[in-house]
Amino acid sequence: MLAGGKLLVVPAVVLLIVAALAWGRALLVPLALATLFAFLLSPVVGAARRLGLGRVPAALVVVLLVASILGAAAWGLSLQLAALLDDVPRHTQAIKRRLAELRPGQGHSPLERARGALDEMVGELELMAPAPPPRREPLPVVVKEEQRGLIRSLPGYVPHAASAGLVLILVIFMLVERQDLRDRFIRLVGYGRLTVTTRALDEGTRRMSRYLLSQAIVNSLMGLGFGLGLLAVGVPYALLWGVALTLGRYVPFVGAWPAVALPAALAVAVFDGWWRPALVLGLYVVLAVVVNVVVEPVVYSQRIGVSRVALLVAVGFWAWLWGPIGLILATPLTVCLVVLGRHVPALDAVNLLIGDEPPIEPGAAYYQRLLARDHDEAAEIVERRIAEGSIEAAWDGVVIPALAQARADRVAGRLAEADERAIVAATGDLVDDVGGRAGAPGGPPAPAAPPPALVLGCPARDEAEVVALAMFRQLVSPALCAVEIVPAGLLSSELVARVAERRPALLCVASLPPGGVAHTRYLLKRLGACCPGVKILVGRWGARDGEEQRRALLEAGADGVATTLVESRDQLLALAPVLSSAPETPGGGPVAVGLQPASAGP
Repeated sequence: MLAGGKLLVVPAVVLLIVAALAWGRALLVPLALATLFAFLLSPVVGAARRLGLGRVPAALVVVLLVASILGAAAWGLSLQLAALLDDVPRHTQAIKRRLAELRPGQGHSPLERARGALDEMVGELELMAPAPPPRREPLPVVVKEEQRGLIRSLPGYVPHAASAGLVLILVIFMLVERQDLRDRFIRLVGYGRLTVTTRALDEGTRRMSRYLLSQAIVNSLMGLGFGLGLLAVGVPYALLWGVALTLGRYVPFVGAWPAVALPAALAVAVFDGWWRPALVLGLYVVLAVVVNVVVEPVVYSQRIGVSRVALLVAVGFWAWLWGPIGLILATPLTVCLVVLGRHVPALDAVNLLIGDEPPIEPGAAYYQRLLARDHDEAAEIVERRIAEGSIEAAWDGVVIPALAQARADRVAGRLAEADERAIVAATGDLVDDVGGRAGAPGGPPAPAAPPPALVLGCPARDEAEVVALAMFRQLVSPALCAVEIVPAGLLSSELVARVAERRPALLCVASLPPGGVAHTRYLLKRLGACCPGVKILVGRWGARDGEEQRRALLEAGADGVATTLVESRDQLLALAPVLSSAPETPGGGPVAVGLQPASAGP
């Protein structure tokens, strides 16, 4: 019963919050608008204060100036909107007439002729029928609207004027009392970690203000360009359509298209021909390309990401809750929540739910897809990592952690041995496929070049280390050395015999975590006793507690210990001068102390 009661708490709290948001709409909408305007105008007020104005005068001047501009724009828009509504019937008839012109074969198609013949037959039958008795026509009733004067219309504007006044007052006080509000928020969510929370909140609010200001600038520039373009084309109400596009861009993905479709339809009604409506659409396409490719990368100093699915859900939620104003506020409110979630530790769950950062690491995602036997999506994760970064980032950041996690789960009893073998086999196929398409090293060198030195890759235990050595081979230049991988499962004595037989220039022992340090130390001592002149590198790829293990392996005879494939490659490159400066053998290959050129095996 207790567990069931706890499960009911979360839905009850969510329903309570939604009900409070809906019930308090009259207060919360002005509060949300005031908060966004405060973030938006905070950099401007800061610039005014740096010019010498005090805190209160700077806030008053900026807010009143912005309110005056918005009021003048709203007055002009109301005039254009009223004129447009008066012209709607005339424009509607014009659009219908233009669309009727597009009907092919008007009045000449077989269907049109059949319908005309049927109408004639019906007319003849009506003439043959007896005339109905005369009916008294009803008296027409005309409803006249009462002329409402200005005074009688005022009550309808009072709520909107009150909301606008409340927003104006709240913005002024939020800008003036910004520090006090910040301290109260810190006391509420992060008083126990004062330093971290203060820095995170200051950085978060600064980034949020810059983002909202940048978004307002970009949207306004695009709306201004669109309005001026429509004015040049001759489309009526150009100012109205420019502002509509500015507001529509706050609605993600689809908000701008209604603001473009309406002036295009108006151009169809007003002008003869179709080139001006096409010009309206072309104007928007050109502006969208310029803004998305040129303006936004310059204006947005950093990317604040929101998950697309979360953003669409947020748009639907706020539109359902607060109507059209919620549709416009959805994106800024969601961005504010994401920024706060990233910089305030107490709100980290918000960033996890609606942020665009991957919820799990790429290595964990790759491992999870292999557990689900979805090899195609697992390969897509690796391919995406290679395309976005490099093959080194894919092997060290995705595949090696997955192999280490599979071994850890098998040791802990969470994964069957057969499942681990399947994961290793699928990874081996993927590594071979990537290496084949990338032209990875491994083939014979050119005939004119001297034979490269032989590096023998030795797996300490099983096939997972063979796959790791195959990845290491793809990172090594074939002109430097040829990496030959010893099969897994050999006994220590068999491995020592193989090394003595092949006489490599260098040994690379792969030992993936967890475990295996004791066996690797024993193997190093055997190899050091057998081939005292051979350099030995150990790859503890994927290990996290590497310092203590590094010291133990170096004491056992290793010449270098690395926790990443890139580090092992760098250690190998550090030995390149030794390989290149070694005296030549009668066969022509470079040989150092204990080093032999690559040759065909027995």
